[in-house]
Amino acid sequence: MKILTIENKAGKVKLNESVYKESVDKLLEEIGSVFGARAVAEGADFGVLMNSAENAADTMEFEIHSPGGSILDGYRVYQAIMDLRGRGVHVTAFINSLAASMASVIAMAADEIKIVKGGRMMIHEASTATWGNAEDHARAAKLLDEMSGEIAGIYAERTGKKPSEMRERMKEETWMSAESAVAEGFADEVVSGKFDTKPKDKGMNILDRLTSPASAEALAEIDTLKAEVSNRENEVAELSDKVSVAEAALQEAATATAELRNNLATAAARVTELEAIASRVPELESAAELTKEKIGIEAARQLAASGHPEPIAGIEAGEITNAMTREAFNALSPRAKSDFSKAGGKITA
Repeated sequence: MKILTIENKAGKVKLNESVYKESVDKLLEEIGSVFGARAVAEGADFGVLMNSAENAADTMEFEIHSPGGSILDGYRVYQAIMDLRGRGVHVTAFINSLAASMASVIAMAADEIKIVKGGRMMIHEASTATWGNAEDHARAAKLLDEMSGEIAGIYAERTGKKPSEMRERMKEETWMSAESAVAEGFADEVVSGKFDTKPKDKGMNILDRLTSPASAEALAEIDTLKAEVSNRENEVAELSDKVSVAEAALQEAATATAELRNNLATAAARVTELEAIASRVPELESAAELTKEKIGIEAARQLAASGHPEPIAGIEAGEITNAMTREAFNALSPRAKSDFSKAGGKITA
């Protein structure tokens, strides 16, 4: 859709949708093609007008019908208009029929602001949806407060009123009729019939019918649009709540996953520990056998030293009667040595 036309040395721009990245990109591209450095460099041809440094378009009519939108994207348009004015381009904003929220801020950049009879302007505080802990919400609140303060300053500069007064009006979400907007300094003139008109029929959509409406019809359509904006805000809030629930569930899942990984790591460490112990079992068994033999030898020595005539049960009758070392045999009493020999015992090295 072509949103910019050239008539003599005047360009006309239309913002007939919400303020968001795509719409702003398209709008700024059209403005740049006529008023920007690219237009002069390319020598753009608009009908009988050849755009050059000496005959470039020097006035711009900016028609606005928008419920607003992104603050940061809106600032891009605001600054572009201020830059045009700085280069000597005279900018006139025509509100036809709604300049709400960020769209009203964009209108403030113009040299002159005109509003159609039956039109509306709306100002309010900056808003957003956040999710997170107390610090996350505190940071978001601080940012919103700063943005609202900046916007209040823009309104105050235009109207000649104090920023604090503008801030209070924003907190109340103030809707102004065309006459009220002029009376309070937000617009300079109420107009009727300045805009392009189209034959109206029952098949026209709401934006077409709002292009050049009768006063009563405009009021009705604006009320409908206000309700639609409110519904969209409710839908956004509902979706935001759902996103918050989903993010909380993801956080719980992440916590459970981390806990499971910790448990698995602990179990793996325990398995490694048990495997190390198991690898020492043969070594421990050998040590136990050696200790058992030493105990038998010491018991035999103690028996011989005490002159005990009988072998100790479980030592001489078991280990001793089967096989023993030379050292253990020499430690036996004469009686024990005789019993060992009769039992067919063998002496090992």
